[in-house]
Amino acid sequence: MKFTDSPVIQLQVRDSQLSIQQDNGSFHVGTSVWPCSLVLAKFVERWAPSSPTTTTDNPYYDLLDFHTRRRRAIELGTGCGAAGMAFHLLGLQDIILTDIPCYACAQA
Repeated sequence: MKFTDSPVIQLQVRDSQLSIQQDNGSFHVGTSVWPCSLVLAKFVERWAPSSPTTTTDNPYYDLLDFHTRRRRAIELGTGCGAAGMAFHLLGLQDIILTDIPCYACAQA
């Protein structure tokens, strides 16, 4: 995982790959991938059980067990939504992504 100002961010999440186009020079909402969202996505990928029968020495098992327990996530200040999309690929179904309203959109 590299942090970059490249126009395209590639995020491998288990067997899937997210490809997110970003514009770091823009002043509009949702145009940049926040590096912390990539870190959070990889942390959850590392510790979320890959199946309901996974039994390992995992200190986060109860928190990140998306298969047998109904879990919810809300991502505040989501930007492009990389972490939320990664959570969905990891099995979380109830996700809310939020950001501030786009000022340019509100003026239209």
